[in-house]
Amino acid sequence: MTSGNLASINSLIGVLSSTATDSTAEVQAAVDAYSAVLAAADGIRNNSAQLVASQYASMGMSSIDTAAELALMNRILDTATTAQVDTAAELYTLGNVVTSIMTAAAGGTTTLTAADFALIGVTGVTSANLASVLGAIAATADDGKSAYAVGGLPTAAPAATCAAPGAGASTKWSSQSSIVAIMNNPAAKAVMAKALPDLIPILEMFLDMIPAEATLDGLPDLSMGMVSADQVKAINADLIKIS
Repeated sequence: MTSGNLASINSLIGVLSSTATDSTAEVQAAVDAYSAVLAAADGIRNNSAQLVASQYASMGMSSIDTAAELALMNRILDTATTAQVDTAAELYTLGNVVTSIMTAAAGGTTTLTAADFALIGVTGVTSANLASVLGAIAATADDGKSAYAVGGLPTAAPAATCAAPGAGASTKWSSQSSIVAIMNNPAAKAVMAKALPDLIPILEMFLDMIPAEATLDGLPDLSMGMVSADQVKAINADLIKIS
């Protein structure tokens, strides 16, 4: 604990229950966990947030305890700024959005708004498409890992052809390109967003969980009706144009 994070730590200790802070070990665990949060929230996507369930529990966030919740919460913290998480109230708000997204994935009712998605760094969700985005989330696997979770997407082409243009063996964008590569390239992402605007926010949320070798060709089989083969063909045609 330093003079720089003292106010933040105090905001956390102040809201924890007496039973959660009635030993030196518990207080130390909470301080260490929140210090890790503040250190990770540097506004740069560099996988700096690697908190585990026990660390969230020490901060009064025991609901963040599944693999999907941990992955999403850590991703949010990784790209957040210190100012976005320097009070316990702000941290808890982010945690509530994460658990609400998981509830939506399981088909439950939530009060998620477009502002909630913006708060966690997900762009493209508006009041006009909110219902569609929530419907797409509800159509994914109930465990919250989404249809695009770890190991979920089949590889439709050798890894050497899935890289972004200019990397490895691939020199052109196509439906055999990596989804991750497409999402990380503004021009290619814009092509996919034009055809699948409601899917982009979901892919952004779970981007770290998508295997690097998973390709656009694999989406129809796993999107539970959200993406058709014809849509992939149309995206492929437009991707080729920007190569």
